[in-house]
Amino acid sequence: MMKENNFSTGEIYFFHLLGGGYSGNDLPSGTYNYGSGIIFYRNPGSCKTILFSESEKPVWKMSGWTNWKDFAGNTVD
Repeated sequence: MMKENNFSTGEIYFFHLLGGGYSGNDLPSGTYNYGSGIIFYRNPGSCKTILFSESEKPVWKMSGWTNWKDFAGNTVD
């Protein structure tokens, strides 16, 4: 995943998750290593990331959270 200090204030970023071999722990459990995402970066305290997996429900996370949530508010990981 991209690191917050690489972003510009007020920008929106689109990205594609390529999967295979990713060993980071910043994605939710399940098959979220493939799909797409959007980052809404207002500032370091207000950064929202949304992931769209090819086979899972979309999830989202604020920059200060440790867990991902679905759009019903349930913790995913």
